[in-house]
Amino acid sequence: MKSARFAHFAYLAILPVVALAFPLNAKAASGNAQVCAPGTLCTVGEFLYNDAYAPITAATCRITTSYPDGTPLHNGLVMNSAPDGWYSYEFTASSREGLYRTQVCCTSGSNYLCLDKTFEVRSVATVSASSILSAVWGYTGRTLTSFSMLVSNIWNHSTQNLAENNISDIKTAPVTTIQTATAETGNFPEQMITPTIENILEDDDSTNQNIQNKLQKSKENTQLLSTSAVHIKSKLLLLKEKWTSLSSQKITTTISELEKLLGNKSDIEPSSLHGQLEWFTANWNLAITKRLQLTEQKVASSLPQLKEIAETKIELDSAPEEIQTVTLLLDQFIRLIGEKQDEPAVNTLFGNVNKQQKLADNLDQLYQKTTAFLVQVDTDDTDSLTTDANDIAYEISKINQVPEVNQTILDTFPPKNETKAFKNRILALRGLVKANVALLLNGSNQPIHTVWLEEGSIVFKSLMSNPSKVLEQTMPLKFYLPKEVTQENVSKLDEELAIHFDMEKEQSYVSGEFTLAPSETKTVSVTVDESVFQIGQSQLASLEEQVAVLAKPLEHTAYFAEGVTVSADIKAALARIKALHIAGVIPEARVKNFQQAQIEYERIAEKFTQLKELTMSAAAPGTVLGFVSSIGHSTVWGLVVIMIAGFLFLAIYIHKVRKNIAVIPNTVKSPAYLRAKRYIRFRRIVRLLIVAIGSGLLGVGSAYKVLARQQDGFVYKASGTRIVADAVVPQDTEEPVLSTATKTVSLFVPDGAHIAIHLEPALSSKVVIYLDTTQIVAETKRQDGWVKISVAPSTGNVITGWVDADFIEPSSIGETASTQATSEQAAPVVASDNQQQFVLIKNTPTGFLSVYESPGEEEITKVIPGESFIFLREDADWVQIGLDDASQTPGWIEKTYIEKL
Repeated sequence: MKSARFAHFAYLAILPVVALAFPLNAKAASGNAQVCAPGTLCTVGEFLYNDAYAPITAATCRITTSYPDGTPLHNGLVMNSAPDGWYSYEFTASSREGLYRTQVCCTSGSNYLCLDKTFEVRSVATVSASSILSAVWGYTGRTLTSFSMLVSNIWNHSTQNLAENNISDIKTAPVTTIQTATAETGNFPEQMITPTIENILEDDDSTNQNIQNKLQKSKENTQLLSTSAVHIKSKLLLLKEKWTSLSSQKITTTISELEKLLGNKSDIEPSSLHGQLEWFTANWNLAITKRLQLTEQKVASSLPQLKEIAETKIELDSAPEEIQTVTLLLDQFIRLIGEKQDEPAVNTLFGNVNKQQKLADNLDQLYQKTTAFLVQVDTDDTDSLTTDANDIAYEISKINQVPEVNQTILDTFPPKNETKAFKNRILALRGLVKANVALLLNGSNQPIHTVWLEEGSIVFKSLMSNPSKVLEQTMPLKFYLPKEVTQENVSKLDEELAIHFDMEKEQSYVSGEFTLAPSETKTVSVTVDESVFQIGQSQLASLEEQVAVLAKPLEHTAYFAEGVTVSADIKAALARIKALHIAGVIPEARVKNFQQAQIEYERIAEKFTQLKELTMSAAAPGTVLGFVSSIGHSTVWGLVVIMIAGFLFLAIYIHKVRKNIAVIPNTVKSPAYLRAKRYIRFRRIVRLLIVAIGSGLLGVGSAYKVLARQQDGFVYKASGTRIVADAVVPQDTEEPVLSTATKTVSLFVPDGAHIAIHLEPALSSKVVIYLDTTQIVAETKRQDGWVKISVAPSTGNVITGWVDADFIEPSSIGETASTQATSEQAAPVVASDNQQQFVLIKNTPTGFLSVYESPGEEEITKVIPGESFIFLREDADWVQIGLDDASQTPGWIEKTYIEKL
């Protein structure tokens, strides 16, 4: 029994030792569950790393969540991944408070891992300054007044008032909020300026084009950021490899170039990394931009240390460790930028830009959808329209970015039989989409202003919003009404607004000034009598009657044909006005149609005046034309017959008189003389015809050549190389042909670097390809620190582009490509006669020649006769050429229409 008790305690003593000896088998859970407020966005996530603490990015993670009562909420939903190993799932927390049991399970290859990510949904208690002070000073056990009489004398002083003042108005803010407000205040004067809306009926296509231009600019700047960062990293790795062999001056010069490329705080144009990031801050205000700016600042602060080491000429056996530190920072910078194909959910700069692109596309689709739905409302009376309208409202609410929108816009729709209210809700949703478009275009801190029209006469609704979460902004409002509207036509106006008249524009406008709290949105309205935008049907009918009355007197007159034409023009214009009046489904369309009808009405007035003048001329016998037009048809034909008979009698009379005149004898010409004279005349005529025809042919030929040259825009050298015409582009833009005189050099790529081959000799130029291995290339030209090379990567096609001259080294293969390369890498690059043979496109019956991906299959482009291309290979009746683009894309053409040069 004793031994058994001893053994029992021995086991208890061994257990702690085992636990300490094998700590890797222990698992820990979070001591506090994540808390999410009801109705807010909640993110559940976790980082995944391998044994070397490197992020795992290729895993598949799923989340399973249950409500507090055990019913499933999320059942194995796939989580989003990020390049830094972060796996997350974002959702809107339920209104049901309690503990939500959550499990995240990830699979990476053959490894499987499950984590407890239980979270709690509960309302977070709000703490105010007054509640804290009341709790402190109202605490029953406080002892401040017992500190002798000092404190009690202070509070009992006759003029004290701190204890009596109401302190509930004291405003507090977290430090992060104060920092954000300080940052936003930097451009506060610009943010207060709200653009005046000159034309309420502005074309929506132009706004959409502006957004697409902004997104395209964002993509270009993001790509330029990535290219610049990769270039800086490659140059630093080059310094690391060559540190001991480079001179101090070369190192400092290179670092100075990198500092210039990074930029400084004064750079606001996107010509440097700092300027590009500032552009993103001003136009998008993305959170990822702040992280990029912090990383860029660390890189910029590290470069002067490297320059100092180089300038002091400290003898080192290898490159300083600071280079490795900077390259690691640049790696982080490049990861934050991401890849062009990043999904919108990926938290990179490319991912954020793609997210904005997706948002813009969704907004455009919803705008078109609401416009089409408005047409359907007038033509469809089914009850399903209410369901469809609620679905549209739900789609808009999911992507809406305008803060604190009037919830009635997004609430359940009224019944379809309440036509005006139903239609106005759709119009308000359409206006909300326009507001989101304006927010996307202006940026997340700029105040926005948009106007739309609703039914009920014509109601001009104006929405203003302050997107800033911390700044209160005073926003001046001004928008012009259509020119047809005067102050007398305004039947209702909100109190904060006023109507004024612009003498210069001869147009009324609405103005006001509003102070908007952070994240506040306000809507005001102006109601205008709709009769302003209507042309009476009785007025149009009266015009038709007047046209018929005025055209009647023109019958059987010389003005009849012209009168018919003018009358037809007036009737056609009246028909267009009626069609415009019927076509207006929404208020904007009715106003636009009225303005178009006004233009037609002005044309009618001009034609009407012309018709009146014709009628008056036809009715005035005192004038020559009036007299002629008043004569009947039989009278006119009688006058014509009399005139013809008079001419005949005159001719007979002259003939009789000539017979009675004595004929003066004349010398008789011989027949030979007459024949010679006729021959001379004939020869002169033939000469004139030959000269005329020849001149015409020469003129036509010259004109054809000029037109052909203008249409093509290129001239061709005898070698077949295409160059831009000298009259258009300077001579130095001529493309050098890769020939047997090409110089062979080595492109040195440091370990871990990626060298960009650019289309033009500039860092901002398009990147054709990145190379990551040292190889032999062909140098064709040098310009401003850049070298033009030709290289054949693994694709097999020869690629030509520009590279930084610092990465080019002399090659041991030889000076020219005419000597056969001893390296396998040189073979595809150095051009032999076969590789660099050109073909010229001959004339074709169609004026072009199709290029196919494979012989006789899918067409990829067309080429024009006279163009020349690199000959690649020949197969039966087909020839493969390299197209004249950045990557020398191969294509097949018919052999019949080519000539080898």
